Amino acid sequence: MNKKLLGILFIAVLAVAGLAFFVKPGDSKDAGPYYGIYYGKDAPDFTLSDPEGEPVSISDFEGEEVLLTFGYTNCPDICPTTLSQLNAVTQKLGPEGSEDLEVLFVTIDPERDTGKRLGEYIPYFNESFIGLTGSPVDIKNAADAYSVFYEREKRGDSEAAYFMNHTQTLFLINSEGKLLLLYPFENFDADRIAADIKLARKTDGTPN
Repeated sequence: MNKKLLGILFIAVLAVAGLAFFVKPGDSKDAGPYYGIYYGKDAPDFTLSDPEGEPVSISDFEGEEVLLTFGYTNCPDICPTTLSQLNAVTQKLGPEGSEDLEVLFVTIDPERDTGKRLGEYIPYFNESFIGLTGSPVDIKNAADAYSVFYEREKRGDSEAAYFMNHTQTLFLINSEGKLLLLYPFENFDADRIAADIKLARKTDGTPN
C-alpha cells in the first residue's frame, strides 16, 4: 500500500474519531432528509485573522451560512481536494444561491501559513473563500472547539520539512448560527452538500 493511500486512510480514521468525540450520545439526531450528520446546536465562536490581518469571527456571519473547514496550504492532497469540492458546491448553488454563503478555511499550520500565503493560495480555488490564521494558541482553541485534531509529523532532516496530520471535517453553520450539519471527508459530495443547503433554507433546519 503506497504512502498516499495510507495517508488518506489515516485522515479518514481521524475524521471518524473526531466526529465520535464531537457528536456525543444524545447530541446527534436522525438527519431525516439531510445527507450530512445532523447536530443542530450553537456553533462555537472564535476570532482569527484574515489575509489582511483583520479579525474574523464566526458570529460575524449572522444571517449567512458558513462552510467551515481546517487544513493547511502545504497539504499534498486532502486539503486541495476539499477546497475544490467547496468550489463545486458554490457552482451547484449558482451566483445567487452562493451569495449568502461564506467559506472559511482555518490553517492548522500558522508557522508557514501567513496571511500573505493564505491570500495567495485560497483564491486559487475561489476568490470569495476566506483563509484564516492566528497565533498557535488561538488556532488550537478554534480547532478544539470543533474537535479537530492535528499534529506535526516530521519528514526528513530539515526542521521545515514536515506534514500536518489532521482530521478533515466540513461544518455547515446555518444563518441562525447553529452548527447544523457535519461531513467527514469520505462523505464530501458537492451535489449532496448543495442540496442540504437548499433544503435548510426552506425549513428551520430541524429534520422532519
